[in-house]
Amino acid sequence: ELTRRHVTVALNGDGGDESFAGYERYYANLMAARVPGLLCAPLRACARFLPHRQARWSLLRRTKRFLGGLHADAAQRYIGWLCYFTSDMKRALYEPAFAAEVESCDSVALMSDALSGCDSTGLLDRTLAADVSLYLPYDLLVKVDIASMAHGLEARSPFLDHELMEFAARLPMDMKLRGSVSKYCLKKAFEKQLPREILHRRKMGFGVPLQRWFQHELRQPLHDVLLDSRTIRRGYFRKAAVEQLLHEHMHQRADHSYRLWALLVFELWMREWVDRSVA
Repeated sequence: ELTRRHVTVALNGDGGDESFAGYERYYANLMAARVPGLLCAPLRACARFLPHRQARWSLLRRTKRFLGGLHADAAQRYIGWLCYFTSDMKRALYEPAFAAEVESCDSVALMSDALSGCDSTGLLDRTLAADVSLYLPYDLLVKVDIASMAHGLEARSPFLDHELMEFAARLPMDMKLRGSVSKYCLKKAFEKQLPREILHRRKMGFGVPLQRWFQHELRQPLHDVLLDSRTIRRGYFRKAAVEQLLHEHMHQRADHSYRLWALLVFELWMREWVDRSVA
């Protein structure tokens, strides 16, 4: 909205991270794959003793998540870092009839297929290809399109130029991720044009303070919607499981912010589009 007050067309950076390895999880997945098998179990056990009450992007919380995924293969580990609900959480959350209905929809298989569909044998390239085929079109680009079109703003994504993406895909791995330096060749290309504090600034996302909102400003609306009889009657989610998520979050025993957000938005979507069309 603010941008549209000044211009009708704006450039964004979508695709830069997926083509040039800009996310920390790429480096983390490579590091996890190098941990000796004998150390995985004891290191994962250590993760259980690290506290939950940490900011979403704190070092302690990221360490806990990293150690907790050491036992899995690359596909399971990567989707575990991306998803809100693990397979075990889904089994506990879903009503039996709904669980049977969606049994064939396997999130891990979806990611595994995307990883194996890449011709490269390198883990980094396969992970980048998976994000290009899944994360970009089904998450990031949808978000930008909805937000920009809502205000009549034309968004353009230079990094999605197909020739640039093809060029990036052919680059050696260490031109994208060199040690722990992400987007290495991009940073080298622009090091004379951009100030160092911008070029090497830590990556910043677009997260909102859901944890605090759900414990304060949105606490009551969240309960009112998720525990409403109308929501429960749909037969998708067990009421006791939803109550447990709410209880643990409100008492700061775990951060279920994004899980509760997903459930909240899903129910509001059902009311807006399914219930209204039936009526």
